This record gives sequence, structure tokens and C-alpha cells, in this order.
Amino acid sequence: MEESYQYLRLPTSRYLSKMCGLARRPLPTFSPYYLLLVKREFPISYDGEDFIVHRASHGYPDMVFKPHPTGLHVLDINDRRSHASFAFVETVADNMQLFTKRQIAGGNLARDLQAGLAYPSDKDLKWITQANMLKDNPVKPQDVDVALRIHGSSVALLKGKTVRKTPDVVRQDIVEVPKEIRQLHKRVTLSIDIFFVNGIPFFSTLSKKICFLSVTHLSNRKIPTIFRALKAMHNYYLQRGFQIVFVQGDGEFKPLKDLIESELYGGPTMNLTSASEHDPEIERKHRVIKERARAVVYSMPVNAIPSLVMTHLVMFVAKALNIFPVKGGIPGWSPKQIMTGEVMHYKYYCVPFGSYCQISKEDTPRNSMLARTEGAIAQLRRGRFHRSSCFARIS
Repeated sequence: MEESYQYLRLPTSRYLSKMCGLARRPLPTFSPYYLLLVKREFPISYDGEDFIVHRASHGYPDMVFKPHPTGLHVLDINDRRSHASFAFVETVADNMQLFTKRQIAGGNLARDLQAGLAYPSDKDLKWITQANMLKDNPVKPQDVDVALRIHGSSVALLKGKTVRKTPDVVRQDIVEVPKEIRQLHKRVTLSIDIFFVNGIPFFSTLSKKICFLSVTHLSNRKIPTIFRALKAMHNYYLQRGFQIVFVQGDGEFKPLKDLIESELYGGPTMNLTSASEHDPEIERKHRVIKERARAVVYSMPVNAIPSLVMTHLVMFVAKALNIFPVKGGIPGWSPKQIMTGEVMHYKYYCVPFGSYCQISKEDTPRNSMLARTEGAIAQLRRGRFHRSSCFARIS
């Protein structure tokens, strides 16, 4: 993609329902029925000039639609209330800085030739240029490599020629954690806390000695929501053969004390810190999470990140912190290995978070002219043994 210096205007009648995730096809007019569909999911207000779709309660920035000379309302992405909803990828310009103008021109000629020949593969195109199959052909094999380095694989080629591949066989690659470790550290002291990233609340837990870190996104800070997140982690430790006997937290968790000691298995003892005091270990983990998340943000070629992507980013960083042994933890054993026995593989982590990808999609019938892939942003890895990836669709 290349940078555009023009404003992006999206007509209300076509794109509002699609961006809100309500309609399956564009609507031709801004009809009362269409407005009713949106209102079923999100509150809508009208200040006499602008329509505002309020999505903050769902974890998304609001969307502001302003009047247009045509009589319709259009989405204004420059409004401060909706600016954070969008992220634009800009990578081609940065890649061009690695080559001279002559090399860039040669790469563009290679892409034009590939289109003119009905999109042969990059390998076939390189063979055509090497074998001199076209008379007076100015494209050299090096130009094909330059085009691939600047633009990546042709999106049109991927959308037209991608075929379904057999998925990897599910294999349980685990190691046996010594019984001595499980016996010595069976009784767990768990620190809990709440932290914020860009105003998004997260519930974090950190076990002493094992140093296993977990992060859960909170839709709100109500007591039932926090207790539900804590109970899920408590059950997770029980399934792995560990028992939480002490829970440490600051005064914010005082309303949870009775629930923890009465409803959780084993009745863990709740230890509250004094006023203006915090657990230094878990606070340090919060700092590390934010540092790494900030580093990932500035490695991505975007100007703004939606709340949903930021939520996945924080959980991605938290999972990465459990992969390797921790200072002050059990030497030679990572927190994730102690809890699950799982062996980490390079192929699970070789794709950076936020990378632009073309993911395959299967439509029926499969012999139609529909695109075989669509643009998406790489996010989390999910699953324990069969590592599936989570992507955020751009379309």
C-alpha cells in the first residue's frame, strides 16, 4: 500500500452497516429500517447536524457521521471521536528506500509484465526473463526479485491462484515436568491486580516462584466480572495440579475477600496490602508488558490502533513473557513448561504481530471467480497443540 494525502470519505448508505458488523450487503439508501438495524446494536444520537454511533460500551471508539453536500451523511475519520478506530498500513514507501530509482523502475516493469502475461508465478516469470523468451524484453531476473522485495507477492496472484493446503498433523509435543518441582511448588501464592493500556482494563495474575503470568481483558470493573476472571485462573491452576492457598491484592479487591474464601476450592486466604501499597513484583510485570507492547506498536507501520487489536496485543505480549525461564523463578524451566509441559517451536512465532497477510478463505462453489484470499492483520496464536492463528480482517 502507498500513502494517500487525500481524505477518505465513506458514504453512510453503503458502509456504515458493514463497519458495524450488522448487514451482509451494502444498502442503497439511508432508510429508517437501516437506521433501526444499527440502533439494535449501538446507541445513536443526533445533535442537529451529526449522527454519532456510540460504541464505547462495546470496547470500540465512536463513529461520527457528518452531512455531505449530496444530502447524505459520511464518516469523518478525522474527527477526534472516531480517529482511533482505523489503522492504515504503509510499507511500500519504506521498502522503496532500499533501492535506487532505476531498480524501482525495473521492479515496476516486472510487475506490469507479470500482469500482461496473465499472472504467471514469480518462479515462471523469472525463468521467462532468464531464458530470453520475449524479444527486446527490458525486464531482468533481478527486477523480479526487486519487485518481490518491494511489493511482496502479487495480491491479484494470491487471490486468483491460492489453493487449499492440507493442515499440519496435530502432534502433542510435551515434556514431563519433574514430580519434585510439582510437589515443592504445589501450594501457590497468587498476586492479582488491574492495569490499563490506552484506557482498556486488564486483570493480571502472577504466581510466586512459578512466575506464571496471565492477563484477561475486562469488559468492566464490576465485582462479578473480576471474580469470574479470577475463578477461571483458579480452575486453571487446579487442572495443572497446583492449589492456590494465598491471594494477594491491594485494597481494590476487598469486596472479593468473602467470595474468594467461600466459593473457591480450598478457600484461599485473601491478603490485602495496606493503603497506598502495591505488590512490587506484579507492578514490575505491568511495566514490562507496557514496554514490550509499546515496542510492538512502533514496529507496526500504522498511525492508530483499534481497541480490539490493542487488546490482542497486550495478551500476545503476556503470553510471550511465559515462554522462557524467568529471573527469580525455577532455573531451566519456563513458566509455560511448568504449567503445561508444552515445547515451543520457532514456526509458531516467526510471524510478527501486526503483519499484513493474505489469508485463504473457502467459498462455495469453489470453482467460482470469487477471490481465494483476503487481507488481514496477524494477531494471536491460539490452541495448545494445533497452533491456529488469529487474524483481524481488513475488509
